[in-house]
Amino acid sequence: MTRISDSVESICYALRALRSEVLQFHFDYPLEIDPNAGPKESLHYYLYSERLSWAIMTMDPTGVPRARIRLAGVVYKPAYIAWWGLVQLGHFLRHHDQASRESFLKQVDWLESHAVIRADGSVVWTNNFDVLHGKTLLKSPWISAYDRAW
Repeated sequence: MTRISDSVESICYALRALRSEVLQFHFDYPLEIDPNAGPKESLHYYLYSERLSWAIMTMDPTGVPRARIRLAGVVYKPAYIAWWGLVQLGHFLRHHDQASRESFLKQVDWLESHAVIRADGSVVWTNNFDVLHGKTLLKSPWISAYDRAW
């Protein structure tokens, strides 16, 4: 029964993605430059938006976002989690709502607990799924520096 349910969910997701990419595709990306960013003491990030689309996002039970990737399924992507955290911090700084602050701190906790310290002392985050980027197959685990947030 679960296998049929998963298949139906996958087909529904594929149809929504097809509709979105074919019928609703557009180039405008609603980002604003935050003039408060820059000074060392500022918590503001350089870009902000109240209108970003999070269509590929699904939350885990703890409030950490996962991304739905066509061939990999639902996965944790450190770059995506960091971006979600920055957006939540931006919401908190503008609206002073505790839910955004708590969400930001959850993302920080996740990133902190999933950091990998290498032998040379560098810190990286890994993507633990295989993905095809153009003609290059990135095999798990590959570092998130090769990734994009979306």
